[in-house]
Amino acid sequence: MRRKLSFEQVTLDEGSGKVIAIALAALIACGAYFSGPVMKKKLAASPIYGKVDGAGVDVNVVSNPQALPAAIGLPPGSVKDASDVDLEDLNEIFYPSAPVAVVDPSMTAKAKAQEAIRRAIAQLRVDAVSRTGAFIMGRYYGFGDKLGIRIPDGEAGYVDLVLAGASNGKALIRGGADVEQWIGNIK
Repeated sequence: MRRKLSFEQVTLDEGSGKVIAIALAALIACGAYFSGPVMKKKLAASPIYGKVDGAGVDVNVVSNPQALPAAIGLPPGSVKDASDVDLEDLNEIFYPSAPVAVVDPSMTAKAKAQEAIRRAIAQLRVDAVSRTGAFIMGRYYGFGDKLGIRIPDGEAGYVDLVLAGASNGKALIRGGADVEQWIGNIK
């Protein structure tokens, strides 16, 4: 009569478990090492599809810059020198500003000031709103607080931007007595 070995009868202490794990890792490493040359021969004998032998077509790139797939034809003088790069233009790539409205030269000084206030308000970002204030550009402001942005009013003074209210993810910014604008739309 045969005896069956069950897993309940086999016990391993901590030391023998480590020895078995090391032996298993060594067995896998040896298998990979000794089967490497055999696999290399099999892969070397396998066909390669799409292989191109030789250098291909001889092209004179100087006379034909369109021959290279990455060549882009640019008119002379259109490439800027590295020293001519404006860092504000680079920032514009990552942090686009609000569209700048064209100011009519016939506008009065007060109208120009109001337009400047609207542009300044449009560049603000609302991060969050609460019942007592809002986070604007990463800083908390309560209702009635000045945002620390002063804009010339077109006469002889300055207008401070003030948080006037907040609702539904938007903040109401007041710039003087004439300009109020809602900004933001938190998702």
